[in-house]
Amino acid sequence: MHSLCTTEFGLSRVSYNWLCDTLGVYRPMQREYGRLNLAGTVLSERKIMDLISNEHVHDWNDPRLYTLISLKRRGVPPGAILSFVNGLGVSKTTSTIDVKRFEQCVRQYLERTVLRLMVILDPIPAIIENLPEDHLDMVEIPFSKDPEFGVHTVPFTRTIYIDRADFREAASKISFGWLLANQLGC
Repeated sequence: MHSLCTTEFGLSRVSYNWLCDTLGVYRPMQREYGRLNLAGTVLSERKIMDLISNEHVHDWNDPRLYTLISLKRRGVPPGAILSFVNGLGVSKTTSTIDVKRFEQCVRQYLERTVLRLMVILDPIPAIIENLPEDHLDMVEIPFSKDPEFGVHTVPFTRTIYIDRADFREAASKISFGWLLANQLGC
C-alpha cells in the first residue's frame, strides 16, 4: 500500500512516519507528485466551494467545471480521463496543461471506442441540379476509425437532406448548407 499526495505534503513525511511508528501501525510508502492544473479552469476544492456558495455554479456536477462528476455528466468516459493522465506521466513539478490537450485526448479515445452514427434532426431536401435524376451511388461510411467496427452504406442521389439550421437561401459565409449547396450546384 502507498500513500499518494501532492508535493506540499512532502514536508510532513517525517511527522507522518513518526506517528505511524509511535502508534505501531503499518507505515505505507509515501510518494509525492506535482499538482496538475488545466489552464483556464478551476480545480481547487476550496475555490470550487466558493463558486458554489456564491451561486456562480450550481453544484459539483455543473458542466462548466472539470470535476470528475461534471466530466461524467458531460459524457466523458473514465477511460478517456485515464488515457489523458497516463499520457502525461507522473512528475514532482506542478504542471499546467492546456484544456485543448485534454479535449483532444477525449476525442481520440472516443474515436477508438464509440460508433459514429448519422442523424439529421430537422431535414430539408436539397436537389443537386447537375446530377441525373436516376443517379445512385452507394457510399461506404465507417462507423469508427477502428476498422473492426465496420462500415454502413448510404445512398448518394440527386436529392440529399441537410439540417434546416445549416441552410440559408441568402449568401452567408457562416452558412454551411449554403456553401454545400453552392459547391454541389444546387
